[in-house]
Amino acid sequence: MPTRATRRSRWGGGLRAEQASFAAICEALRGAPPRGADWDSLLALANRTLTTPALAAALAGRGDIPRDVTAFLATIAERARQRHAMMHGQLGVAVAALAAAGVTPILIKGAAFMADGSRQPGDRICADLDLMIPFDGAEAAVAALEGLGYARRPSAAPPDVGLNLARGSDAGGLDLHFCLPSLHRYCGYDDLAPRCRAIAVGEAQALLPSHSVQAALLVAHDEIQERGYWRGSIDLRHLHDIAASVAVHGPLDAEAMQALFPDRQGRRILASCLLTLETVFAIALPSGLQAAPRARLQARRKLWQVGAPWSAKPLTLASLLVDFPRTPASLRSRETRRKRAQYYRRMFEPPKPTKV
Repeated sequence: MPTRATRRSRWGGGLRAEQASFAAICEALRGAPPRGADWDSLLALANRTLTTPALAAALAGRGDIPRDVTAFLATIAERARQRHAMMHGQLGVAVAALAAAGVTPILIKGAAFMADGSRQPGDRICADLDLMIPFDGAEAAVAALEGLGYARRPSAAPPDVGLNLARGSDAGGLDLHFCLPSLHRYCGYDDLAPRCRAIAVGEAQALLPSHSVQAALLVAHDEIQERGYWRGSIDLRHLHDIAASVAVHGPLDAEAMQALFPDRQGRRILASCLLTLETVFAIALPSGLQAAPRARLQARRKLWQVGAPWSAKPLTLASLLVDFPRTPASLRSRETRRKRAQYYRRMFEPPKPTKV
């Protein structure tokens, strides 16, 4: 079982309280909670990062966990299984309706992990179902889903990027994507479809990206769209998603991932996130992936910032000075000057509560 000393060596120095809690939950998610763990702090962090169902699965059957913790995790696991069953059924019905309308969706993010067999039912919280469809199929898709009782909901995405649907009887919403603006070059349906395989979902078919492409999409979402690379934030749930996928499907394919990050900055961002994954869950860098010095520096910065949250703003400013982000394609015109300023200003806002 990992000790505080071994955790300290992996993290590169003495652990502050916040770092110790984060290191402890990472070890627990690997099925080896540290001796003398502060379970109140560990569970609070698991709840905040939406990893409690994964923690319950990782620690199931262990006899060295306090009884009240075991009972709490068992309750969470059961409720997560019920939610998973509801959303899995919802996914099947939605895919069938889309197929009847002549649209074959690509499963991404939570919907992909729900279908690819890398997770046990209920060991992952899925807030909504993300599907990618071709833009020219949007009208038929929306009409088919509205026939099931879905209605449009407010969305922060521009209308040519995607839209959100929901209905009161479901556990989560349905997010339709026409392209992925998290990548420096918008990635559309036709770009992603060749990187997928057909998979049965209920009585219909959908397209499922390879596990390496799924991982790359999570990296792009967290590090570029949500600015984690510059903010220094960590999405523990998504890192665990990638680790769980590697455990089932094998090592990540560097070439497949780098194809979605063709420029130098994109590859630094990819390498930085995968270096964090290596430290947190002991998943080795994919063969053939090179980590430049700035990528290694950013990965170390993230882990250091866990124990020094006060440093987030000055380190974000430093990151912008040495590795300024490309302006998203949707914000390059004169008309979007105000939104462009807002995009960079938000770099200094606190990340989502689910981030570390």
